[in-house]
Amino acid sequence: MALLAGIFTDAVEDGFLAKSPCRDTLPPRPYREKVAPLTVEQVEALVTAAPARYRALVVLGAGCGLRLGEALGLKVHRVRFLERELDVAEQLTLVPGSPPKLGPPKTRGSIRTVPMADVVSAALAEHLAAFPAEHAELVFRSRTGGPVWPNSFNGSVWRPLTVRAGLPGVRFHDLRHFTASALIRYGESVKTVAAILGHSDETETLRTYSHLWPDSDTRTRAAVDAMFTSAADSLRTGNQQHPL
Repeated sequence: MALLAGIFTDAVEDGFLAKSPCRDTLPPRPYREKVAPLTVEQVEALVTAAPARYRALVVLGAGCGLRLGEALGLKVHRVRFLERELDVAEQLTLVPGSPPKLGPPKTRGSIRTVPMADVVSAALAEHLAAFPAEHAELVFRSRTGGPVWPNSFNGSVWRPLTVRAGLPGVRFHDLRHFTASALIRYGESVKTVAAILGHSDETETLRTYSHLWPDSDTRTRAAVDAMFTSAADSLRTGNQQHPL
């Protein structure tokens, strides 16, 4: 659309057209499937099906919402167990014809500090105990000690484990959606969800997950139900204390 509009604009400036047909035309918005987050049981099935070397990687994806490249590019010194948080400052990227290398995250907003739940902290600690790494080394490494190639991981590790878990077709990125849905379910704001996921702005968060937030009708029903439940409880208590 942008290319076509530029061509017509040049045609108008050169006197071939009186008006660009793109002037009052807006491109259609692409259709986006609504995100259907994984359930807790499904995530547990993926963790159970994962090989020991990558089990903590699955927990990390579901518990902190890291992209695959961010998780594979996580270094030991970026994990702060005492503070129960980790820093996302790099990601493992693939350049055609070259081995994977560390580079900056997807956007400036992707550089962030993410809180670690106890389950994530425990999984990473167990992983480093089983697969020790130096302070500046990657947390997740291949059997040869080098970086894990994202495409090789998807083909040889991730897809087979999804089949074993009974969830063929599930992507590693779906763990990120699980993180977002968990945060929304427990009342976190759009700003917080965007910050933890490393979205460039909150608009992206709303575009992807707006249907997961309770709307005003849902909140109204919940508020009225809570009010009447409280009133009924008070009446029952009062009747028991002061029988007629």
